[in-house]
Amino acid sequence: MDRSLKESKNITFYILALIVLLLLSHNLEARPFYDDRAKGWHWYEIKQLPETQVLDNNKDTPVTPEQAKFELEQLQLELEGAKALAVMYPTSEHVSNYIELHNAVIQRASLFSSIWQQVVWQTPSLDFSINNPTDNSARHVHYDVKTVSDAQMVESLSNEYGLFFFFKESCQYCHAFAPVLKNFENKHNLTVMAVSLDGGSLPEYPNAQLDNGMAAELGVEVVPAVYAVHPRKNHVIPISHGFVSEAELLRRMSTLANKQGELQ
Repeated sequence: MDRSLKESKNITFYILALIVLLLLSHNLEARPFYDDRAKGWHWYEIKQLPETQVLDNNKDTPVTPEQAKFELEQLQLELEGAKALAVMYPTSEHVSNYIELHNAVIQRASLFSSIWQQVVWQTPSLDFSINNPTDNSARHVHYDVKTVSDAQMVESLSNEYGLFFFFKESCQYCHAFAPVLKNFENKHNLTVMAVSLDGGSLPEYPNAQLDNGMAAELGVEVVPAVYAVHPRKNHVIPISHGFVSEAELLRRMSTLANKQGELQ
């Protein structure tokens, strides 16, 4: 099956599922069953619209939100009533009636889904997939573009922000993470100050500074740990605790860069 066709069918399925869930919702303002328990399981009675409110689909009569809401609630009630009869009194007639009504709901949902897709295709501003593609090839392009944008954003911070890297020589995760951080540092022109909590060093950071109590002041409990620092503003922001990938470092830095009052 063509990938685009498969993804289009997936979108249709999600929309249909959403509509069916909505119609099967129990959040109705109708009276609960126990208020009419004297009627037993045949309590359900379909309310009829007043004659003045009956809509003729062949006329160009404007439909108000109130009318549409009323019809939706009636459809929900009718579906719930048919379901209750089919489940609690599973006769051929009750089950058949529920299946017919359920199929009618699915058909209505299918029409809604079809129109939804037409509107989205004809109105690019409403198409979520333009900026969040689902096709694998498009996702790769989107990821590459996003990576370049994030990298530019992080590099723009290099003149004002640096990184504190807290580690222990005895920590195997710190040894594994140090090359990742060093590559990230070089790629984005960042300055990293390595701070050793046990007096040791790492091959990538042989001239690490001995912790002078800063780790405790910042609440560093897990290593490796990375913090973004603005020396002039005395602004310190946690970036990561534990081993994270270079891509995750980039994502976190760019996310924080977008937050006003922090890395801006």
